Amino acid sequence: MKHMVMIKLIEGTDASVIEAFFSALHGLQDELDFMSGLVTGIDSLKEARSWHLSLAMDFDSFEKLGEYQNHPKHVAALTALKPYIESVAAVDFDAGWQP
Repeated sequence: MKHMVMIKLIEGTDASVIEAFFSALHGLQDELDFMSGLVTGIDSLKEARSWHLSLAMDFDSFEKLGEYQNHPKHVAALTALKPYIESVAAVDFDAGWQP
């Protein structure tokens, strides 16, 4: 299943905050055998419609996504980023669905 997140940050957020957040998530990926395909990125176009950060990851199941979301290292990474977050959008879906 796919877990995709977009984050808008408050103006003036330092790049070191983003680097620490992404580093924590990639480190967590190395620990969790049920999390794969983590892709993180920073918006390049910087248009009014743009979100600042994007994350896409794969999990074995929706239950494993829940384990990830409650993992102490994920909670710590998100807690550290929260003061800089303006808004978040997320979507979780079964990547195997076909019409």
